[in-house]
Amino acid sequence: MNLNPEDKSELTRELMLGFHTQFAENQRSREQSFLRLLALLVVPIGGYAYVYHYYQHPTETFSVVLPELYLVQIVSALLIFAGTWTIVTIANNFRRDQFVNAKIRKECDLLGDDKIFPKSYDPLESLKEQGLFKWMPDFLFVFFVLFSVFQVLLLYLFYRLTSPTLVCFTS
Repeated sequence: MNLNPEDKSELTRELMLGFHTQFAENQRSREQSFLRLLALLVVPIGGYAYVYHYYQHPTETFSVVLPELYLVQIVSALLIFAGTWTIVTIANNFRRDQFVNAKIRKECDLLGDDKIFPKSYDPLESLKEQGLFKWMPDFLFVFFVLFSVFQVLLLYLFYRLTSPTLVCFTS
């Protein structure tokens, strides 16, 4: 496609404005869905703590038997896994949008150290510098670790509760 410089400049402006607007809307939408997802973490932890307490200290009106504890553990683990998977998906979509954005910037000749956007705005360059394990945005990485820690914690508590012979971490 051969365009004269004036048409290319106008096309560049339109592409950049349109894509950046869409990128901002996508980010806002992802942040809102992430906040809903964070509320999802409260449900299994709160429910599991409730069942965990009544399994250890049954009352006359409420007690929990082992099959119910297994069911609550499975549901809690699935909900937290769904949250973790959603975080990974949001992070992947963010990086995909960054790659598309970088390609548009390169095509429009806006990417480079002497251009509007420095080379560090190219995800291929930043991934080379930061390494493969830094592909997830920091904000999402924190919550990915948080969800994973809660998953391990719930599994440990379940194991500890269902194995009366477990001696480690007790005083």
